[in-house]
Amino acid sequence: MRLVVDSSVAVKWLIPEEYSHLALKLLKDFAEGAIELHAPLLLKYEVCNALRTYASRNIIAAESTYKLYDIFSQIEVNYHEPSWESLQTSLKQALEYGITVYDATYITLAQELDAALITADAYLYQRSLDIGIEAICLPQVKV
Repeated sequence: MRLVVDSSVAVKWLIPEEYSHLALKLLKDFAEGAIELHAPLLLKYEVCNALRTYASRNIIAAESTYKLYDIFSQIEVNYHEPSWESLQTSLKQALEYGITVYDATYITLAQELDAALITADAYLYQRSLDIGIEAICLPQVKV
């Protein structure tokens, strides 16, 4: 199975949150070769920004951000740099469906790869379905 993973799932690989156990199962399946994980390069920035946010809110110690960053950098997701054409498609979807260009970038990549999008974001999940792509909401993952 080919999946595009967004930051709402990837952050759960690093920070214990609701449904982290499901995100970690997904990562284990990836490590065992049972699934393919893809993401736009944007994922790296979003995860790093989430780490900064957690540190600034004193949810994690600032020193921990570097350790978590090191762990994240070892996860060999298949990263894709969007073309200008892909970004234009993302912009169009963002305007049409009331989502951010960031979220639309994940949807566009899923369309381009004929993959399902996996997210823990209920709004993004619903917008993905509205656009007509296969989407999985993390709480639906079977353990």
